[in-house]
Formats: sequence, C-alpha cells, structure tokens
Amino acid sequence: IYLLSRICEEFHAQDGDWGRTNVAALTTTGKAIMFTASIMVIGILPWYFMSGLKFMADMGLLLVLIMLINMVLALVVLPLIVWLLKPTFVTRDDLLVGEGADLSLYTVQDEKSEPPLAQAVRA
Repeated sequence: IYLLSRICEEFHAQDGDWGRTNVAALTTTGKAIMFTASIMVIGILPWYFMSGLKFMADMGLLLVLIMLINMVLALVVLPLIVWLLKPTFVTRDDLLVGEGADLSLYTVQDEKSEPPLAQAVRA
C-alpha cells in the first residue's frame, strides 16, 4: 500500500516517466519497507530458537520466511508489475492527498454549502 501510494505521487512529480517513478518510489519508501520487515524478522526469529514446542518453533521460522518473501515481492515484483502493466489509477490526480493536493476543496465550510464533488454531480 505504501509503495503504491508513493508511486502515485512520484508519477506526477516525475512527469509521467514510469522508470524514474519506480526508482524514486523505491529509494524513499523502499527503505521503510526493508526496515519494517527487518524489525519484524528480528522480533519473530527468537521464536525458532527459544520455543520449547516444535510447532511454535516451526511457526516462528515460517513467519520469518513469509516476512522475507513479502519484502522481496514488495520491493522487486510490485514495481515490475506497475512498470509492465502501467495501471490507470496511478495517473489519476484525484487520488493525490500529499503535499501538492488542495484538501480544502473537500471540506465543508458551513452547513448550507455542499462539497465540490456533490456540486459536480448535480451539474
């Protein structure tokens, strides 16, 4: 989710270049994904060595493997799929809620006014 969100933001910042979009998203969010997965692996790995029950030890090892596989898939396969398929939701401007988005358009100022999306639907 975090990487896809960052890809959406970077697509507009990189002027629609899919290659630079993936590189920029991976150099920023990729570090956080790797750090989070590493912390999870470090926390779960002792189950394998410290558990007296074989089932719990096996589950600890399995969870570590799942976390590592998930990290590799998120950092390698997901950007590859985005680069190959070029999904249309990445190009949409209405999904951006970062620094460049004007969120005041989606807030109601008083009880009588309607949000801009409701006004656009009626027009």
